Amino acid sequence: MKLYKFVSYTSLVIIALVTILLASLPIRFPNSIIAWKPAILIMSPAVVLVVLLFVKPFLSKKVFLVLIMLFAGVAILGTIAGWMSPILMGIFLVACLALYISSFTPQSDLRSK
Repeated sequence: MKLYKFVSYTSLVIIALVTILLASLPIRFPNSIIAWKPAILIMSPAVVLVVLLFVKPFLSKKVFLVLIMLFAGVAILGTIAGWMSPILMGIFLVACLALYISSFTPQSDLRSK
């Protein structure tokens, strides 16, 4: 449980720092053109994974697995549509697989602790 919380909050801090760095780009480089669409598309799978880490203890296994399948399907459709790179989709799907497998281990029932 302590490791799970450490990973969750560390991931949240990393996402917050990256968001602050992206948001401060117009201030740091005032006369440049910033490609926001790729930056947001690259960061969105990481944000989804962090949200899944935080909601996992509060959802039942069935609802959590449906959410994982939904986000994995959106990632696959986004790759087919050309919004996401196949490498990024592969990394996201491996992370979703890790969350899926961890939901079946006996230690994963975090609500009982």
